[in-house]
Amino acid sequence: MTRNPAPPAAGTDLVITALVRPTYHPVAQVTMYYRVMFGGEVTVAMRDDGTAGDAVAGDRFYTAVIPAPPISRVRWFVGT
Repeated sequence: MTRNPAPPAAGTDLVITALVRPTYHPVAQVTMYYRVMFGGEVTVAMRDDGTAGDAVAGDRFYTAVIPAPPISRVRWFVGT
């Protein structure tokens, strides 16, 4: 998963990727949860279809985008 990325330039989205491998069951959905500073938690579906910031479809690297956060603390985690 993306860890400690360089701060994005003002007005630039923050792209988060996570390598997700199936264990006993196929991966049906991957969700990213994030929070900017002390705001509410936001839920975003991660994609592995070559769209919405994802580079290559079907490579098990799931991608989600945090829209241009202000220069502040952003925290995230991923779940299936």
